[in-house]
Amino acid sequence: SVAGCRPGSLEEHDGYVDPFHAVHINRRTTITGELKFFIRMYEQGPEPPPISPNIRAMLRNQQYVVRVYVLRGINLMPHDADGFSDPYLIVSLGNTSFGHPNDHISNTNSPEFYRMYQFKATLPGPSVLTLSVRDYDKFGSDAEIGKTQLDLEDRWFSDVWQAMNPKPVEHRLLRSDLTTAPQGKLEMWVDIFHSDKVRSCPPADITPPPKMKFQVRVVVWRAQGMVNMDPITNMNDLYFLVGLELEAKTKTQRTDTHWRAKGGKGSFNYRVIFDLELPTKLTRLKISGFDQDIIGGDDLIGEAVLSLRKMCKQSYKSKTSVTKEKEWIKLFNADQKCQGEVLVTIEVLPDELAAHRLAGTGRNEPNAFPRLPPPDRFKLNLFRPDLILRNLVGDELLGKACCVLCCVLCLMMLPFLFSYAMELVTLITTVGKKN
Repeated sequence: SVAGCRPGSLEEHDGYVDPFHAVHINRRTTITGELKFFIRMYEQGPEPPPISPNIRAMLRNQQYVVRVYVLRGINLMPHDADGFSDPYLIVSLGNTSFGHPNDHISNTNSPEFYRMYQFKATLPGPSVLTLSVRDYDKFGSDAEIGKTQLDLEDRWFSDVWQAMNPKPVEHRLLRSDLTTAPQGKLEMWVDIFHSDKVRSCPPADITPPPKMKFQVRVVVWRAQGMVNMDPITNMNDLYFLVGLELEAKTKTQRTDTHWRAKGGKGSFNYRVIFDLELPTKLTRLKISGFDQDIIGGDDLIGEAVLSLRKMCKQSYKSKTSVTKEKEWIKLFNADQKCQGEVLVTIEVLPDELAAHRLAGTGRNEPNAFPRLPPPDRFKLNLFRPDLILRNLVGDELLGKACCVLCCVLCLMMLPFLFSYAMELVTLITTVGKKN
């Protein structure tokens, strides 16, 4: 019996034209083989039109060399408790396989493989190339994250694929037998040559770009429009967490606290510095505003996530500083409501340049590039207790407290006023009788 199209056909989004029709041959529910064929339809005439050279090549077996270039995995499904995997590749064609658990890359869901695998192949013949991504496990068996299969005959005997030069980079979905959900993607491409032409076609250089050390410097200047989290004082004890999100981890630093920040405003002039290596796939900056509580957990006011990919790419290519000048960044809560905004400056620069432009964290020395002035905050003045009280409890609460205090004083004065009024009435009565 004949049933649906086989797995491993070229995906529609790749834009290729599959030269074959292909169906499984089933015996009841068991697949026992596969039948490939193609159909020609042409107008009847004295002679049929010529057959494509690629199709004529199918009529006899020939020797080929297949080069498989695997660049990286993209968003692999994590298999470890820490939310990451230790992926490695097993690439196989017919009875030949390459790859080993010792080649695993630790703690990543976006591994950079940059490997080339070379096979000898006979076409027509065993043509299904299988790329399996597995998770290395020091104890126990290695689990398969996902795999993708492609048919070399579908490429080599396709006029469309033959005309593509260079061969296109594919983003192939990884599938698992345990679920229908994709398990990530594999970025790769395939080259096929006649065996007698291999020497004239050296392998492509896919050596990854060298890692270089860089710095990300973020200056938090000030905030405005911040939602007040303390309903009693209508103020925040405001600070910011700045996190650099990389592929395998997040580095976090915090500013100092602007105590009793009023009117949704805060002043910081505070610098945080992160070290990182480029190039890297994931570089994002997360800025979160908090109201610090002495008792209990701090209240998250809002946050924003900024991609630094473009800045890092520009700095890596130019080997110079790339700066995003002062910019107001809106912060949002879980309901995507704006909770305020913070003014920041972001700079990405190479380590060599950073060594000549030294800058300290916070407002520490060397306080330069740029120099950060002290923040505009309330200064303690023992000769103005009214100002101290106003900044501790806020204008609204202070006003209410003053009203309560006036009421209490009035209540305390009532007995004296009543006694005075009684004495005044007695005095007036006595004077009236004498007259």
